[in-house]
Amino acid sequence: MKILDRYVLSEFIAYLGMGLLAFIGIFIIVDVFEKIDTFVDANAAIGLVLRFYLSYVPVVLIEILPVAVLLATLIAFGRMVRFQEFTAMRSAGRSLTRIYLPVIIFVTGIAVTSFALGELVVPEGNSRRKRIMNHEIRKKPETPARRQDVRYVGQGGRVYIIGSYDVRRAVMRDVVIQEFSAGALVRRIDARHGRWQEGRWELTDGYMRRFEGDQVTTEHFDRIPLAATEVPDDFAKEERDPDIMGYRELRRWIARFRQSGGDAAPYLVDLQMKLAAPFVNLVTMILGAAISSRLRRGGLAVGFGLSFLISFLYYALIRAAQALGRGGTFPPLLAAWLPNLVFGTISFVHLWRAHREQ
Repeated sequence: MKILDRYVLSEFIAYLGMGLLAFIGIFIIVDVFEKIDTFVDANAAIGLVLRFYLSYVPVVLIEILPVAVLLATLIAFGRMVRFQEFTAMRSAGRSLTRIYLPVIIFVTGIAVTSFALGELVVPEGNSRRKRIMNHEIRKKPETPARRQDVRYVGQGGRVYIIGSYDVRRAVMRDVVIQEFSAGALVRRIDARHGRWQEGRWELTDGYMRRFEGDQVTTEHFDRIPLAATEVPDDFAKEERDPDIMGYRELRRWIARFRQSGGDAAPYLVDLQMKLAAPFVNLVTMILGAAISSRLRRGGLAVGFGLSFLISFLYYALIRAAQALGRGGTFPPLLAAWLPNLVFGTISFVHLWRAHREQ
């Protein structure tokens, strides 16, 4: 790496680190004030609170990375423009694209790392944070003795709706099992009880309904075995919220959900957004570079102001596109990638104009 590349990259990394520390600090301080009553009421030790927020850092990091990247780009390149360092580099024969290249490569690495964190670290971090809050701070039992109103999406298009589940005895009460094929309901079982015995579920005192076109056949049963792959542990704990799943886990969950006849469109939007979100870092970097190359005054205050303004507009467009995708107005792929396409186009147009003006 050449001296100029090292200098440009070091300036960017310094301000990126500053931005990350500032934004993570602000995020956590605000969250502490929101939860301080919970911590005080539970008499939570300082070490426990620290562990709670350490598990929170990867989640916060991914969320604020694009803002920090934008801030670092605006300040680092803005300073170079104001102090005529860009002019000197251009006089040495470097184009704008070549000046930005080391930072573009670095931010591409950030985007890849962001996706890896979201896939490997964040789901477990979210689970750990929830576990610390519920079981170590609020003192709720790790596994409740009884769960109420259980809904579980199983394998093979099977959906369980259980009124009450005794975790220790592996006994269900008021069970409804719906079985779907190609999105259509083909069988429904209503049972008073379900019990795990000798490695399988056994249902008692209920009705089985089969659906074939317009025909419905109903038969009563006293006791029947259920051929299912689900085991007692599947119903013992709450299923992880799709919002905090990684890409692969969410894709598998969607496959099960679609087999059960559910409308997976909202979750397909979330799935595509897990791929689109890391690229926000690259788009904001290019946009920040294009804007900073045309700024002639301003410092930290201008950088912070522009970062918050652009981030707000970006976030608003992401939420709007997400809502339209979940509502079926936009296809999932377009809903997830539209904000990147819009701001990416704006970024390249500004960068092209800046290149022509130099």
